[in-house]
Amino acid sequence: MARYDATVIEKYARRLYGRADYILVVYTCLGLGIGALLGYLPEIVWYWKTTESPAPGHASALVLAPVLGLLFGMMGRAKGNSYRLQAQLALCQVQIEYNTRNAAEKPMRNTAAA
Repeated sequence: MARYDATVIEKYARRLYGRADYILVVYTCLGLGIGALLGYLPEIVWYWKTTESPAPGHASALVLAPVLGLLFGMMGRAKGNSYRLQAQLALCQVQIEYNTRNAAEKPMRNTAAA
């Protein structure tokens, strides 16, 4: 039977925290990319249908990219918070085990000393 090792759970919690930060960055970058693509899409379609170059106004891309970056970043933060919650639950269980083990060993130490 495998023995209990709290360091395994602590490593798992650290990995979950890292994943939460990574998810936030990835979602934000994905939102920025999709926003920029959707912002330039009308110009791409215009150029594809006609041979003339569109006007150099990129206002839609400059507006959509940060807006979608912000929205996707908020979604990434929510997903990251679920990972942080899992990490906190794991660490809480480690602390509960530590506290109950100490409480259970104190009476045995007192009995052995007497």
